This record gives sequence, C-alpha cells and structure tokens, in this order.
Amino acid sequence: LSNNTNNQDGIVFDGSILGNLADALGGLSNNTKQQAGDVFDGNILGNLADEFGGLIDGIFDDGMIRNKVEDLLPDEWKDEWKDVGVVDNIVGMLSTRATNFQTNLLTGASPPECIRSVPELYNGRRSGVAGSGGWAAGLSFLIFFGTAISTLLVRKRCFGKKYERVNPGSSRRRLDFFVTTLFASMFLGIMTGLLVYYWPQKPEVSQCSKSLDLGGIVENFIVGETNIAMNIHLSMYNPNNVDMTFKETLGAIEYKQEQFGTFLLPDFTAKGRQLTDFLVDVEFALLGDGNILQMARDYSENDLALTLRMDTDFKIGGFKMSETEWVKTIESNSNTKTESSDSGFCKCHS
Repeated sequence: LSNNTNNQDGIVFDGSILGNLADALGGLSNNTKQQAGDVFDGNILGNLADEFGGLIDGIFDDGMIRNKVEDLLPDEWKDEWKDVGVVDNIVGMLSTRATNFQTNLLTGASPPECIRSVPELYNGRRSGVAGSGGWAAGLSFLIFFGTAISTLLVRKRCFGKKYERVNPGSSRRRLDFFVTTLFASMFLGIMTGLLVYYWPQKPEVSQCSKSLDLGGIVENFIVGETNIAMNIHLSMYNPNNVDMTFKETLGAIEYKQEQFGTFLLPDFTAKGRQLTDFLVDVEFALLGDGNILQMARDYSENDLALTLRMDTDFKIGGFKMSETEWVKTIESNSNTKTESSDSGFCKCHS
C-alpha cells in the first residue's frame, strides 16, 4: 500500500489499492476467526474497505461516479444523455481534476499571502461624490460663494440707490444684511460639505476565493455526501468616514435558485475606509436529484454558475440601516479556477 501510494502523484489513496486492501483484510479476518473465534467479521471489514475505496479525501472511483449518475438519471433523460455522452463527459471531467485539489479538498480558498490578517486602510480612489473630502470642500465653497453673491445681486437689483434715498438709515440695514448673508452662506456651505463627507453608504463586498473546487462539490453531491470542507474568502469595504457596526449575518449559496449551502459572518465593527477579510466555513445540504445532475452537466461543459447571496444589517454612526441584498456570482470556466463577478477589494486581484 505504501509503495503504491507513492506512485499516485500525491494522491493519498486510490480505490483499486483499497480494494486490494479489502481482500487482504477479509482474508486476515477469516484467518483470525478460525484461530481465535468471532473476533472480526470479514464481510464487515470488506464493506468498510469498499466504502473507504470511494470516500477518502474526496477522491472517488470513476466507476462509482458513473454508477451514481446513472442511478440518479430519470428514465426520460437517459436516451438524450446517452446520445450526447453526458455521463462520459462528467466522469472524464471529474477524473481529471488537478492533483492539488484532490489532496486538499476544497480547503484552499485563497493562499495565506492573499488574506488580510488585520484590517487595512483602502487607498484607492472613490467612484462617487459621497464621502469624498475633495468634493465636500469644493461643494462647500461653491454653495458659500454662490449663495452670497446671488443674494447680494438680488438685493442690489431690487433695492438699489433709489431705495436708499427714500429710506434714510438704510446703510445700517445694508451692513446688517451683508453680515447676515455672509453667515447664512457660510452655514449652508459648511452643512453641504458635511452632508457630502458623511453621507451614509452601503458596504461593498468582494468574493476573493482564488481556487474553489466546484468539481469537488459536484463529486460529493453525486455520491450523496454533504460533509465537505470548504471556506469562502470575502473582503468587505466600509466606504464611509465613520465606523460601521454589523450584526451576525447569514449568507447562502444557490444553484438555479435552490439553496444548498450556508455561511455565517460574525458580529464585527468595520473602521471607516478600511478593508476587512473573512474566511467563512460553508455548511452544505443536498440539492434535488434533478439539480445535482444538471449541476454535474454544467460543470462538465465548463458552464457552472453558483450564486452567493447575503442580507446585512448594520449601523452607521448610530443610525440603523439595512442592505436588502448582496449577490455575487461564481463561475467555473476551467478545471481549476473560479471567477467572481467582482474582485476589486481583494488583496490579490484575479
């Protein structure tokens, strides 16, 4: 077994090797029974080894995959799938998954150097007006000067020298008017700048997983297994200039609008203008048979798309807000990589 294992290019176990092991264990147990009574049962150990042959580190025997797919197929699909060769394509794609995925089933969402261990200040450019210090200052001055000049021009046009001749003492009133106009314009300008700078914005999230083995999900679902080790790497950006406080948030993974995975984001506080990374564990539940088969077919055609969905409750500066829905798409267009619809805030861009 040890020698054969070394010849598997890093694969820990192979189904055929464990099949041989089952025979050896069966023989051993039979000999043991003859010599020491009913200590072991050969059939039990044989069945146990057969199970190990299909379920070790997510490496499944091609024959097992083929049999399971054919068992799941409804009668009305069988002719069409046979004509197109869908089952052969599925088995072929799953059997050629990269060795590093086979030996590290689904656990390496991102390499360590791509995960922020502590929050980092975002130094990128803002895409809008809200929260921008430059826009806040510019609009503040614009409102101040615009309001002051407009008010003075209107007064001069409506209450000019003729008004001053008819109304003695209007010079004092004019001074009072100038001072009032100055402070009112300053107030409007400052308030405009503060509103722009502190205008509340929703958090932005990027799905940063570099290598999610979607084939591993497909493979496990085909054999009815949901105990899959998988995490997703998310990066959350607080675009505000004040802290944001988040409640515990439950997210979901869907295929064709059917939920099959959930993940949990803990309570946390995001500092203003900072990026915070999370590695969240995913818990799986089996899809219906039809969607499992369709997922396998999509994967074999490099056309598998999964949806990440999450609702978040948060506060900005003490004011409660809620983002109704955050949605990202994970698409598989190769055997070894996934592409996210957005990776703009990831430490290692795709």
